[in-house]
Amino acid sequence: MYLKKMLSWGLLLSSVGLNASQLSPSGYSGAGLIPSATTLTSGSAVLAYDPTIPGAVNSKGYNTQIGLGLADNFEFTGRLATNDLKCNAFIVGACPANNIRDLSASFKVKLPSAFLQERGVDIAVGATDFGGAASRFKSYYGVVTKNFGPVDVTVGSAKAIGSESLLKGFFSGVSYQVTNYSSVSLQQAQKNTVANLSVKGPAVEGIDSWVSFNHRISRGEAVSKNWIGWGLSIPMGVASLKNPKTIVSTTTEAQTFSKKLETLENSQELEALESKGFYNPRVGYRRDGSVLYQLDATSYQWNILDAAGVALGVLASVHSSSNQERNFELLLARKGINQLYISGEVQCLAKWLQYGEYCSKLKVSSTIQNHNKEEVNLDGVAWKENSAWLFRPEIALSPRIVSSIGTEYGAFDADLGVDITTVLPLWRGASIENNRVRSLGVGTKNFEAGGLFYYSRILPGTTRELFHQVVAFPNLNSQARYSHGKMNTYWSGRQIETSTQSDDGAHRLGLIDGSFKDTLYSVGKQRNYHLVSYRFINDRRNKYTTEITTGKFWGGDKGFNIAQKFWHDDVAISLYARRSRVLDTVPYTSFAGIELSLPFTPRENKQHRNISLQGASQWTYALETKILEKDNRITGGFGSIPKVGETLVQTFNRDRNSTAYYENNVMRIRESFLTLY
Repeated sequence: MYLKKMLSWGLLLSSVGLNASQLSPSGYSGAGLIPSATTLTSGSAVLAYDPTIPGAVNSKGYNTQIGLGLADNFEFTGRLATNDLKCNAFIVGACPANNIRDLSASFKVKLPSAFLQERGVDIAVGATDFGGAASRFKSYYGVVTKNFGPVDVTVGSAKAIGSESLLKGFFSGVSYQVTNYSSVSLQQAQKNTVANLSVKGPAVEGIDSWVSFNHRISRGEAVSKNWIGWGLSIPMGVASLKNPKTIVSTTTEAQTFSKKLETLENSQELEALESKGFYNPRVGYRRDGSVLYQLDATSYQWNILDAAGVALGVLASVHSSSNQERNFELLLARKGINQLYISGEVQCLAKWLQYGEYCSKLKVSSTIQNHNKEEVNLDGVAWKENSAWLFRPEIALSPRIVSSIGTEYGAFDADLGVDITTVLPLWRGASIENNRVRSLGVGTKNFEAGGLFYYSRILPGTTRELFHQVVAFPNLNSQARYSHGKMNTYWSGRQIETSTQSDDGAHRLGLIDGSFKDTLYSVGKQRNYHLVSYRFINDRRNKYTTEITTGKFWGGDKGFNIAQKFWHDDVAISLYARRSRVLDTVPYTSFAGIELSLPFTPRENKQHRNISLQGASQWTYALETKILEKDNRITGGFGSIPKVGETLVQTFNRDRNSTAYYENNVMRIRESFLTLY
């Protein structure tokens, strides 16, 4: 009777659309109890909630997950499972019977076999609840799914390590795709059999949603009798155009795109550039009639290619109306240092921007890399420019969060504040920076007076007062930054940071050397740190990078950190492991974690003439746990690198500054023109 109702709901609620990715409450993609042999779509983030904890002695609770499609055929899932959100587990009787509070991670890898996929077969392996001291739900599994049209049959086997792992031994399931938006399934794991109905909602702005109705048929009590789960699937990156040779095929599309390029008068050129956020633009002409733009890209914090798309839109709108061949050049800079050079022919550019016609004359390159040519020669250029105040301050606002997730004290504790960073440009590559922190007075009770984390709360004050000088050496593929002043509120000293890349940008060597003295105490405490890093790009589009950092960290501990980064346009997610120790005579302390980095600012910041107001070009949030230990006690101070303003990799397009990167992502320029111009 229950299955008949589920099937009828699916038929009634179905509609035309795309299927959203789903997460099982056990920590992997799949509906109901068992994993599927597919993985989450690369570039998608899935948030899911179920009021059940499969396998737990007390299965009723709060099960919150986030799943990430980090790469093709690879997914990573973080899970917080608890029977009570707020109780203190150290106080006897404060929590429900058999209470758990478990923060865990899981992963799944699908075999990338075209031979199998052509035959409707997927094979995957995975692990649940790996890492950390407590592994209640840990298991390793292999799973196979065979597709028979609208029917999928799944079988698998798992080895359970955790005492409350649901996946143990043989498991199986069969699902039927009723419509594009609904499916029903029957699944079995151990002695538990569950019927599932999943209903997907229509996609809105790339966001998919789904609801799952679940009913336990068997008598086992490892899962709740009935529960309803829900989830959202959100794309992590910009939906860029992929094919540079695509031509708009219909009249309606052509008219729509052509509206993006409205013809401007030559006299409106500087005004148009300023209105698009290019402060103090320079437009010049060479003797052969070619036009040259030299612009600052500060308004476009996501990616310097966004600035290129908008600037080229202005250039084409002014100079393509004459129908005469004219060459152009575009120089884009940050911190007064040129980073991106684009050249070509105006008519060719205009057709590419509007209609997607392939433009062979369009050339892009990095000006901070040695690409076998001299620096762009600006001699003999006749400039027209507006007189502007050079010392214009830049103010960036971004959130500051101090948080604790999945501890014995509570499911989530946090204190919120805001970072206010003011940068005053002085001359090429030089600036003065001031960073202040303000508490917003918003936080959980554990951060209030008398709370467990009261002394870790956000305190208002000035954290940095620094002078920076950035220098580029294009012939050496190198950049350097010298910083001097006060950081971490009371520490005064200096830091030198360098970055050197190979000609193709695939390899990067970084050095950091710092020395600071604590000015709070009369005697003073000195801290010196020395770090070497090596970064390797695994593919030409900069989607996957591996970086190893080793040396002496800020806390005096010596060791290493290895991170695998996954880029999805401007969002980067890193999985990392760190191991260090303070003295050679004490054991190592090891951590594993995940870090999210994204621009916390509008994609296009409209500027004021006398001040620039924006967010952070890169905001990061990390969550980590101790590994290879017998305890899960909160431990800090290991493997830290002091924040001395914006790093070199942030300054130079967040480590995406090689000619190879620009050439392989040239369609981002056209996408930004169509989206932002």
